[in-house]
Parts: sequence; C-alpha cells; structure tokens
Amino acid sequence: MNADGSNQTRLTNNTTNDANPSFSPDGTKIIFNSSRDPTYKIYTMNLDGSNQTRLTELSLSSYGPVFSPNGEFIYFRNGYINANQSIYRMQPNGSNPTQLSLDSAYNYSRVVPFPDGSHLLVEVFQKAETADKWDYSTKLIGTYLADKNGQNLTELISNGRVSIQPFNSKFSFSTPTPSPTEKPLPPYYVVFSTGNSTLYNGNLGGISGADSICMQEAQAAGLSGEFKAWLSDVSTDAKDHIAPETSLPYRTTDPAKTLVANNIADLTDGSINNPIQYSASGEKISDVSKNDEVWTGTLANGTKVRSNPNDAIHFCCDNWTLNDPNSPGGGASGHNLSIVGEWTYTSGWNCSQMKRLYCFQTE
Repeated sequence: MNADGSNQTRLTNNTTNDANPSFSPDGTKIIFNSSRDPTYKIYTMNLDGSNQTRLTELSLSSYGPVFSPNGEFIYFRNGYINANQSIYRMQPNGSNPTQLSLDSAYNYSRVVPFPDGSHLLVEVFQKAETADKWDYSTKLIGTYLADKNGQNLTELISNGRVSIQPFNSKFSFSTPTPSPTEKPLPPYYVVFSTGNSTLYNGNLGGISGADSICMQEAQAAGLSGEFKAWLSDVSTDAKDHIAPETSLPYRTTDPAKTLVANNIADLTDGSINNPIQYSASGEKISDVSKNDEVWTGTLANGTKVRSNPNDAIHFCCDNWTLNDPNSPGGGASGHNLSIVGEWTYTSGWNCSQMKRLYCFQTE
C-alpha cells in the first residue's frame, strides 16, 4: 500500500499463515515465512507478490527471517514453533543454512543484525524442559550482542529487549514492566478481637486477667509485642490503659492490614475507620447473634461507662471480677461490626453473658 494507507494490495493468497515480512536491502524482494508446507518455511517474492520462492528445506520450522543490511546473509530462527529455537543464517538464495554456534543451553527468540552487518542482537530465553512443547514458564533472560558469526556473546541488558530499526543506526531499549509489588506498610499497632471460639463472661480476672487473655491469643497467633485489653473499670479508662509508647496507626490482622484508626486520638474521636472484626490469626469474626458483642466498659471517647458522672455504679462487672446476672450495672459492651460509637458502647448486659475482648498492641 502507499504511505498514506491507500492502494492496499494482497500479495499472498492461501489458507495458511504468511507472516513476518521484511524487505531486502535493495528493496526488490520481500522475505517472509509461511506455514503452507508441513512446517514453516522461508520464502521470498517480488514486491507485487509474484515469483514466490521457497528458500529453506530444514525439517523443523523456520521463521522470523531478516536480511543483513548489506544483503550478505539472511538470519532466521529454526526449531519447534513457540518452543526451543536456534539462530541460523544462509545465503540470500537459501543455500548453505548454518546454525550459529550460540550456547545450546538457551532458547533464542529473535535475531536483529546491526546496520553495518558486523554484529547481531539476539533475545535469549530459558530453554523449555521439553524441546517440542511450549513452556509458558520460560522467561526472557536478556538481550545479547554477538558478532555476525554468533561468537562472543555479551549481555547488553538483563531481562529486557533491545530493538534496532532495519538499515539504520537507531536503537530503542525496553524492559518488561515489573509486576506491582506491595510496599511495606509504615510501622503500626495491631488490634484484634478474640477469636470465634473464645467468649468470656464478666469475670475476666480483672483488667490484668483480660490483658493475659490478649497476650495468650497474640502469642498463639505468632504476634510479637505487648497486647492489652480495651477495658475500663472503676479506676481506669481504656484510652489510658492501652496508651501507646508512640503515636502510630492501628490496623487489623487481615491480609490487607485494614486501618482502624490513625492514632489514639483518632481512635477516641467517636468513630473508627473500619470495624475490628478479625481475630489474632486473621480469622474473620462470624456474623451471628451475640458473637459480635465485646466487653469494654468504655465510651467512644475512651473513658469508663457509668450511669451518670456522679454515680458510683460503673458498668464493669465489679472491676471485671463478677459472673453474676444480677450485679448492679452489669457490664457495658460494644459491637465489633460497627464503626460509629457503638464499636465500643451500645448498652449494659448482665455479667454472665459471653462476649469477646478487643486487644490492642501497645509496644
């Protein structure tokens, strides 16, 4: 066709695959490979498609032909299609096809002659385990430089490609776009709910007993650091009990390490970013009746729950030592599926109820 895309003319007409065409240096011939034979062979033809002539008779497939810029040789690949291949060269009339003495331990995908004909660029792949079967796990090792006889192989670029525009000296380099890799998160504190099989009544052995429960579950899951329970009692506010050594975000144990709060201030501002619905091992808490309830004794601002500021009744199951359905005030709890203030306080319950704990890393 013309340079503007007009006058498109079909040059070959058969039911097989004619591919990889390129011009001869003098512009009088087109070289290509065709599957019209039992295996791919290399052909030339005139610019109008006439005089199609087969050049190769090798038993395996030959494809990807290209003239050297000075017209001295034709370079091509020979081997099993899409599997292990070698680089060959032959005379422009197809005579004397010769395998270049490149390292047989590798698979060669493409050859590009230098503009002056002095060197070759070759793409080197890992060799497939089975010579006649395409192995999708084979990978590009790199692009190498060799002399025109295939000697003195030198790596130009690892795991990348170098291309050269035919018959001039312009090169372009490309490397595969690396797969996105997950960047490590900045330091953060871990927070979790006690697991699906661990529910507790209001007798936790005090806050210190609840802290021990958190440490046991953390250690069983392989978590490092110190963990404390999100609990308030008569003399302690949860926000002070878990007061961290440094201001870091809180994240859950799921694979995404979901953000709960950016810091202790964000944690106690009335809402959290995401619910605390994963156990120490990363197991998601079951969404069944009462399994989402957590003992806290704590308001959304991180302070203790009581009937009114001047009332001596606190909702902490007598400092978390009581398992009595008739205890005054009972114990306050939250929902681990909530992100509003209810994540830590919804209502009071009798202390014989079975609920979870929130555990926060503090160092």
